[in-house]
Formats: sequence, C-alpha cells, structure tokens
Amino acid sequence: MLQLPGLLALVVAAPAAVAGVDKLEFGTQTITKWSYILPDERWSAIHDEIPIPHDGQSGFLVREDGLMKLAVDSDGDGRTDVEVNGVKGSVTLRGKDADGRAFLYPVRLVNDGRSWKYASGAVLKAGTRGFSITLIDQDNDGRYDGYGKDAMIVGSGEAACLLSEVVNLGGDLFEFRMGADGRTAELEPYGGHYGTIDAKAQFQSFGKLVAAVVRDGNVSFNLAAVETGPMKVPAGTYTLVAGFAAKGTETVQIRPGRMPDIEVEPAGVVALAWGAPVAAEFEYKVAGDSITVQPNVKFYGTAGEEYHTFTPNAKSPKIVVLDKKSRKELASGRFGGC
Repeated sequence: MLQLPGLLALVVAAPAAVAGVDKLEFGTQTITKWSYILPDERWSAIHDEIPIPHDGQSGFLVREDGLMKLAVDSDGDGRTDVEVNGVKGSVTLRGKDADGRAFLYPVRLVNDGRSWKYASGAVLKAGTRGFSITLIDQDNDGRYDGYGKDAMIVGSGEAACLLSEVVNLGGDLFEFRMGADGRTAELEPYGGHYGTIDAKAQFQSFGKLVAAVVRDGNVSFNLAAVETGPMKVPAGTYTLVAGFAAKGTETVQIRPGRMPDIEVEPAGVVALAWGAPVAAEFEYKVAGDSITVQPNVKFYGTAGEEYHTFTPNAKSPKIVVLDKKSRKELASGRFGGC
C-alpha cells in the first residue's frame, strides 16, 4: 500500500517582541542548475518575442529557424544575436526598466517538439536577521512582486511558497512589503493574531515531506520548511496549494483535491489528519479472468488531498487484486506512469 502524509496540529503561543523595520535590497542571481520546487511552476509560450518589457518595448524579439533553432535579440536592439539549438538552452536578456534602470533577466528555454517556451532562470536574493529571502518570478512576467503569483523561499531549502505579505523568520512573524521598484522590500514585526501549524508531527510516510504550501489570500507558507515542530502563522482560513514528498529519487506531488479549508482561529487549536491510507479511485472492467484498469486513476488521502505525478515514471503505486474471502493476492500491477 502506498503510504503518504499525516498532517497538521495547531497550538498557540504568546508573540515574541521583535523590534525594528528592516530594509532589504535584492540582487539578481543566475541559477545554472534549476532545482527549485515551486507551488505553481509555469512555462510560458514564445511567439514573436519573449514578453519581458524593456526600453519602452513589450518584449525581446525572437525568430525561429526551423523547429529546433531559436534566434534571440538578447540586448533589445531589434537584431537577433544569440542562437539556441536543440531542445533546451538559456539566454540572458538585457535592457532598461520603465524607470531607466538597467536589468538582467536570464531565461530558461525549452522546445517540446511543437513550440518554444520560456521560464525565469534567475532569482532575487537578500539577507536579513541571519536569514536569506529568495524571490522567484513564477509567472514569468519579468517582475518578482506578485503576491500570490510569484514565489519565495524564506531561509534555506529549495521548496517555495507563494510570495507572501507575512513571513516567518526563525519562529517570528513579519509583515513583508515589496517596494514599488520590485527590487526592495521592508520587513516589520507582525502584530496580529496567530496560531501554529505542525505539518510533520503526524506525517506518516516512507519519504520526507519537502513542501506543504498553504495560502490565505496574499499570505502563504511552506509548512514543511521547519525541521521539527510547529510553524507560526497568522490566524485565518488556509487552503492547501501544493505539496511534495520524496524518498531518494522517488517523488510524489500533492494538490488540494477534496481537502477542506484549514481554519486557524486566534488562540485556537486545530488538528488535521491527512495522508495514509491513500485510496485509489478508478474505473475497471472484468472479462473472464482479466481485469482491465483504466489509466485515469486518482489517489486521495484521508483528508481528501490528491497525490499525483509519481516519479520515476514507471514507479506508480502498486494495484493489488485480492480474493474477497481469503484475502489471497490474485494479481498485481503498476501503470507505466501516472
């Protein structure tokens, strides 16, 4: 049987006073080996340009030369100057923003056999109070300040939550306000009601919970970012956005499915059990001694969350057919991918 998470217990503690307002200035860092786990990773289509605004223009000109070659105007002067061949590559775009400031915007490029697509190939980084904050342009619009759209990592690790108006730094909550320039931010102690969610205490799995991203409006957290114990979050109504669990090279992704909202009351306690046992829902047909299972199987945890995209591709959960009376295994099998 596939065994996956058990989640969430909530407790409340008195707020710790952390004075002062921090001003953060972010710098661009190109990522040569992209390994971030994003709550909603996207690849955007390329048509006549890569639509990153610069120098009063809507994007950077591109030209396809056959299916497997893409020429790019990387400096925005109207002439292509970089070629990408094959199925993937990268280009650093250079231009000036609406305020006349120079910027670099590295992009990753892929060819899926039908068309070219791009995604951000860099992050913004800043440090404060002994922690790093990483911003990721998840919607590929050239900016990193879209609350609930872009992504962020607070501290170490590679799993991101959505860009959030409140962040947890070492157990303390702070309001996080992006500047109008999209490259600076202010951090100020949070003074509202809060509770704590423990995403790992009841995690029943052969693997490790890497991401458990929840959201309440423009507030988002990766509950799996803490090593042990609960994470402090503002009081509110949270929904699961995405999750990710891993054991070695085997991974599975999690989405809301039928999972209900998580209510975090001020000074309240919430316990939510989810994960194993996981139930598979599928259609099947019996013809003589043969059982045919349709490949549109869905896997739901006890709280209604759905598990999907099992990797490696051939390592789907095992489906076992048992004799109703003796419980003896009659047959078993896996899908080539799910």
